[in-house]
Amino acid sequence: MHTVEQKTWITQAEYAKILRPLLPPEAFLPDRNKVIILLVNVAILLLGWAIAADLDRWNPTFLWLYLPLALVMGNSITVLIFSTHEMLHSGTIKNSWLREIVSLMGWAMAWMTPTLWKVVHHR
Repeated sequence: MHTVEQKTWITQAEYAKILRPLLPPEAFLPDRNKVIILLVNVAILLLGWAIAADLDRWNPTFLWLYLPLALVMGNSITVLIFSTHEMLHSGTIKNSWLREIVSLMGWAMAWMTPTLWKVVHHR
């Protein structure tokens, strides 16, 4: 006769208690490079939007030249969302007011407010 192995589910808190001692302490240090990554990607988006504002003046033959920048901009949105998420977990920004501004800007690219993200994330 075949027996079914029963699995026990554990909560995220229990999982974190088991996993945390196995990771090096450096894994939990705030990484200031996240802010730089965020700023670089915001700059890419601003540059792309500035160029896009003038695309109607471009010769149609050259519009394909904007495609690589559009792809990089799409990647920047993804990086913004992931780095905002990671930065909010790591405590890189200690000032709560500044952290709220950064999270608002980061989540705006996903059409999501920081409070909605917290609700979705914690579920």
